[in-house]
Amino acid sequence: DAAATRTKAKSTVLEERDTTHPRYITELLTGILRGLGSIADVPRIRKRIGDDVLWDSAKLPWRRSSFWLVIRVALQTTLERSALGRTTYKLFMLFFMAKLTTLAHDLSNDILHFMLAKIARRLFKRGSSASPESSQVV
Repeated sequence: DAAATRTKAKSTVLEERDTTHPRYITELLTGILRGLGSIADVPRIRKRIGDDVLWDSAKLPWRRSSFWLVIRVALQTTLERSALGRTTYKLFMLFFMAKLTTLAHDLSNDILHFMLAKIARRLFKRGSSASPESSQVV
């Protein structure tokens, strides 16, 4: 029911390249929370995820890592709810990406170019709020 299927040669087969629909988890969880919990006003965060799937003659597609999303959300919520705030999260991500770029010696020039462009965009967004020390580190 939740698994993706395709019709091939007039028969229905499971599509192993597509993800399972999360409805059993999400609908069960929301039902339990509605029955047991109460409404809470919490600060919300918003993550833009480019849910791109790259096929290019591959049996299994490349997808963005959901684990990386969980790490970013946990880090952001932890830092924003502490005294450190959102600025520290943004500067940490900038530093982390710059450090990854220095460690990535065996990547192609295209990938390094895109990584550096992303770092430059983040640094530009910081604008005058970015300290000279953080700009020098990056």
